[in-house]
Amino acid sequence: MNLGLEGKGVLVTGGSGGIGQAIVRAFAAEGARVHFTYNSNAEAAKHLAETLALPDPVRMDLGDEDSIHSAFAAAKQDGSIDVLINNAVQWRPSEDAFAKANYFKTNIAGPMTLTKLAAQDMAARSWGRVVNISSNIAEDGMAGSALYSTAKAALHGMTASLQWDFGSKGVLINTVLPGLTLTERTKSFLPDEVREGERTKTPSGELSSPQSVANLVVFLSSEANSNIMGERIRVTGGR
Repeated sequence: MNLGLEGKGVLVTGGSGGIGQAIVRAFAAEGARVHFTYNSNAEAAKHLAETLALPDPVRMDLGDEDSIHSAFAAAKQDGSIDVLINNAVQWRPSEDAFAKANYFKTNIAGPMTLTKLAAQDMAARSWGRVVNISSNIAEDGMAGSALYSTAKAALHGMTASLQWDFGSKGVLINTVLPGLTLTERTKSFLPDEVREGERTKTPSGELSSPQSVANLVVFLSSEANSNIMGERIRVTGGR
C-alpha cells in the first residue's frame, strides 16, 4: 500500500522518547519531511535527529504560546506542514491550585493553539491530517490520575468539534488512545510482575509496543486514510 507520505511535511510534538520517537521513526521511514519538538530531553532529541538525518529538533513549551508559534514557524521554514501529531504532554503537576490550573492550560490550550495554526494552513491547501495522542485512561480512568485523564479527555472534545470546522476543507482529525505501552519509561518504573499482570489481563495477550501505536498514527495521517474522521481509536490489545 502506498501511503503517499513521501515529501509530506510532518510535525511531531514530544518526539524525543517513547511513543513520540517511534512516530518520528515511522514517518521518516515513509520518506516524509519530519520535524519534531522536545521540551527537556535535548540530548535524546539531538541524537534521534542525527541518527535519522532530520532537521534540528525544536524546543517547545506547551504552556508558552510564543514558544508554540515559534516552533511551528521553525518547522514551516522547510515547507508546508501537512501532518500534525499532538503527542507532547506535561506529566503530573504538584498539588497546589496554581500548578493544577497551569497544568490544564498546558495540556489543553497548548494542543488547541497548535492544532488551529496547523489546520488553518492545511485547509488553505485542501489537505491535511491531525492525530491527537490521548490515553485509554481518558476513558477507563486510573486511581490517582484524575488530572491526567481529564486533560487527555479534553483532546476528545477538541477532535469532535474541530472536525466540523476543518473536515469539509480536507483536514481529517482523529485521536489515538494507547494503553499501557512498553516504552523505556514504562519498563523503568513498572516492575516486571506488574507488567506481567497487565499483560495477562489483555485479550490479545500482549502489551502494545511503541511501534504498534506509530503504525496506526502513520496510517491515519496518510493518503490511504481518505475518510476516517473524528474517531477515537484504541491501541490496547483489547482492554
